[in-house]
Amino acid sequence: MTVDESIISAVENWINHGLDPGSCTRLLLEGKYEEALSHAHPLIKPHWHDHIAFIQSLPEQCRGENMEEWKKLKREEYN
Repeated sequence: MTVDESIISAVENWINHGLDPGSCTRLLLEGKYEEALSHAHPLIKPHWHDHIAFIQSLPEQCRGENMEEWKKLKREEYN
């Protein structure tokens, strides 16, 4: 699997700290894959399906419709 290191780092910061991952990664996490592709750097587009598989391998509680709850949880941890 080939996944861009900046995407991995953004996801790790999202999961660990609730930090906004940026437009492409946020859209991936939201499950808006086609919209995310339009924000993706051209160098990662040939490996797009790997990026989707990586996101889909993450726990459901930190992605998709659960993103707002995850963000609230992380805010509570740091307050």
